[in-house]
Amino acid sequence: MKKFTFLVAALCATMMASAATATFTPAAWGNAGVSSSPYQEISKTVGDVTLKIDSGFCNGSQIRAYTNAKVMFTSENNITKIEFTTQAGDKGTDKYSASALSGTGYTAEKAATSGVWIGSAKSVTLTTSAQCRMTQIIVTTDGTGSDAGTVDTLSVSVAEALTTINALADNGVAADYYILSGVVSNLDLNTTDYGNASFTLTDASGSILVWRAYNIDNKKFTDAAQLANGDSVKVLGQLQKYVKDATTTPELVKGYLVDRKATGEGGEEGGEEGGEEGGDAIVISPLEYVQALYFGELSAGGNWWGIELWPTYEDDYTYVYFDIVNESATAIAGTYDLDDYSGVWFSANDSVVVESGELTISCVAEGEYTIVAQFVGNNGKTYSVNTTVAVLAYDYDTEEEFTLTDEASTAIRTVEIDNTVYARDGRIYAEEGARIYSLTGLDVTRMNGNLEGIYIVKNGNKVAKVAVAK
Repeated sequence: MKKFTFLVAALCATMMASAATATFTPAAWGNAGVSSSPYQEISKTVGDVTLKIDSGFCNGSQIRAYTNAKVMFTSENNITKIEFTTQAGDKGTDKYSASALSGTGYTAEKAATSGVWIGSAKSVTLTTSAQCRMTQIIVTTDGTGSDAGTVDTLSVSVAEALTTINALADNGVAADYYILSGVVSNLDLNTTDYGNASFTLTDASGSILVWRAYNIDNKKFTDAAQLANGDSVKVLGQLQKYVKDATTTPELVKGYLVDRKATGEGGEEGGEEGGEEGGDAIVISPLEYVQALYFGELSAGGNWWGIELWPTYEDDYTYVYFDIVNESATAIAGTYDLDDYSGVWFSANDSVVVESGELTISCVAEGEYTIVAQFVGNNGKTYSVNTTVAVLAYDYDTEEEFTLTDEASTAIRTVEIDNTVYARDGRIYAEEGARIYSLTGLDVTRMNGNLEGIYIVKNGNKVAKVAVAK
């Protein structure tokens, strides 16, 4: 996570209270270190607190301290409290949990998901008896130092932003400022009256509505060329749980762009050129066909799957492949760490090898899965995949097709097709009370009149799929 300093008082202010906190999260830390021996030292500074793990790894979803590691905190102020949130203990043991940590002043129940250190020191060192997987660390200091209480923006995924929003009260706004990165769609850009932009922001983990954001440096948009669908952007703002007429819309509000890469410069539509020459955040899209190959007898290390994602068959395509270890011969749902047996093949003439990353496969209906992945390639670029498609499964040894046994999440099965819905000039016309959703599931009803693309309209148990052109 980069630390941004702003002149705006609300974004860079010293707290009046005597205490200050620094929060460490895996998403803000990002990928650091390696996941296999020899392990590496990783270090992160938030506000006036530095956390250093001499044998650690971060994959964006967990901060790991390996067995016999030193977890060290330093500050120019007195540290008075350190609160840990971790994974639960593996089979009731210390492994992965808060009780894997120990040191004077530290307490945690065996296999617990939380632990706390209490004391007063400018330096605190804890040690691990087993691997500890931390999901959040909050450090409290006495707040007397020159950097105490500085607001540090947190770079998080859309999914993590949605989790924060879900915890808010109706119409509540989170106090912190966050940076979200993703690709722009459903853009409503005003360059005359208000100079702001509303759009859907999508990354590998999901989508969120960005509501009336300004351009870079918090300036108004004055030209239609300043932002376009397909651009890759970073947006700073606050998170809001907007509720109206019993409908909740997660939003990023009071925001502005801090970075933009136009389409073709590493954005969604960059293709092969974007993959090799563009920015550091690349969305691989579209992907319309997935096959899962089960390899039951080829690896002494256990059974495994090859997950292959393809677009429609054309001369110019991007093909993505993931290798995952799963002993089940009929199920693929789960979350997996990615390694260098996974990668991307651009237009059949170039490739990127995965160095680190994570893949999540979720069953949403019989035979239909959501495939979400974010990974770093050997070219240093970050890639994202987010698609919901039918998955065909094959046994590699017998070449037989079979049906996957993952249980689908709750889905609406009894629906009535609504043939009264139509669209004209960027607006969808439907019955009163109908809600409009993007294909990624984002409620975009508030943007009706400035829509373009394909949408799902739902009113009670009636649904319709409609294409909208401006």
